[in-house]
Amino acid sequence: GDPADADDMFGPLRESATPVADMSGPMRYVDLQSMLDEDYPDGLRYYWKSIFLEELTDEVFDLMVRYTDSAPSALSTIDCWHLGDAVADVPRDATAFWHRDKPYMLTVEANWEAAEDDDANVGWARELFADVQSLSVSSGRYGNFPGMNEDPAKLLYGENYDRLVEVKTRYDPANLFRSNANVVPRTTGA
Repeated sequence: GDPADADDMFGPLRESATPVADMSGPMRYVDLQSMLDEDYPDGLRYYWKSIFLEELTDEVFDLMVRYTDSAPSALSTIDCWHLGDAVADVPRDATAFWHRDKPYMLTVEANWEAAEDDDANVGWARELFADVQSLSVSSGRYGNFPGMNEDPAKLLYGENYDRLVEVKTRYDPANLFRSNANVVPRTTGA
């Protein structure tokens, strides 16, 4: 939108409470794109996964505590995101984001320094993820934290997957954009 309309649009939100920090305002793309560099510097190693939750249960909290205590790196975190509200107002089939109705997302962020610790940290994240996945309250995945693309894209996109295959087949039939939770285009003969 027009930056001139920003104060009218966001003014009530900014005035509704005293923010801990207010970084709103015009920003160059390169500044936005690099604003988390300090939190996630080059040279460290990262492995992240996520799973949506229908509710927060004692089992979820117990796993979070147990795995926080056993993390092989003090840089790792287990985060629980509260979702919902306006995101859930959009129909599930309106965009590729199928799981917009889920109230919570648990993310496992394994962050560490040395390559020789890869197995321990990735293993820790995968074990936690598997334990959470076994709970009846778990559901679906989030595309921005897919791990090493080991989860099928259908888990990310739900019933929107078939429509995304059509889009992929039309606009990227050679599957150039595949270094992600890949939606594979149909082959010519299919």
